[in-house]
Formats: sequence, C-alpha cells, structure tokens
Amino acid sequence: MEFYTYLFFLFNLTKNSFALQSKILKTGVMAVLFAGMYFTLNMLLLISVLGTDVLSRSAFPALKAASFIDIAGIIQRLDSFVIILVVFLGFIKVAMF
Repeated sequence: MEFYTYLFFLFNLTKNSFALQSKILKTGVMAVLFAGMYFTLNMLLLISVLGTDVLSRSAFPALKAASFIDIAGIIQRLDSFVIILVVFLGFIKVAMF
C-alpha cells in the first residue's frame, strides 16, 4: 500500500513536466548503476586481498586490508588513516542529514 502511495505522490509531483521526470529517472538509474558497480568492485577487491574466510569473519574488512599495505618497507600500517577517513566520512554523512 505504501508503495502505491509513494508512486502516486511521485507521479503527481512530476506530472506537469515530463522532461524533468525523464531527467530524474535517468539520474536515478545512473546513481543506482554507479553505486552497484562501486560495491561490486569493492567486494571483489576485498575478496582478492583478504579471501572469503577472513572477509566473512571481519567486522571492518577495509581496515583489515589496510593493515597489509607495505610499500618498499617505508609506508606501512595505514590503519590510523583508514580510521580517520571512516570518522570523517561518518561526520559528513551525519552533517548532510
């Protein structure tokens, strides 16, 4: 029932401007496709780095994957940067809503 109410509201909102409606639909479809591709590539990357066993047991797989970073023995253990990034992005997410 709520789905039909939502569709009715959306139709009435955009019934006067079909050009705007098609633009909104195109933007929505593109956003869903890009988000799906991002999540798919992210999971493929985490599976290739950690493996399925570690990935299924880890609460924060990106943090676990960052602990494996070692560039020429100089740049190591970037866990703190990942935690700062997660906190910063969480703050941005809360600030937007």
